[in-house]
Amino acid sequence: MNHDSDSAYADYLRRPWWRGLRQWKIDNVGGKCERCGSTLNLQVHHLTYDTLGEEMPWDLEVLCKRCHGKEHATEILATMKRYGVFDHITPDQGAA
Repeated sequence: MNHDSDSAYADYLRRPWWRGLRQWKIDNVGGKCERCGSTLNLQVHHLTYDTLGEEMPWDLEVLCKRCHGKEHATEILATMKRYGVFDHITPDQGAA
């Protein structure tokens, strides 16, 4: 997302419709992270942005802040690998 779409996304997350869907999803999974079971700092992760504004329950996953951060870090690494960012690094590089 670019800076303009980040602002539009932030606006979307403040809409009453999204807030209601977010709370419904959290309640529907028992108020806990779907990965680790934590009940603290819950967030709702979009599994896809293709349905933004028309999300279905299966498009969303309740995650704690820690698991959500891990998910996005994993997505970033996968994208970097897909674009060959690490192709020039050999296994012995970085070894002390």
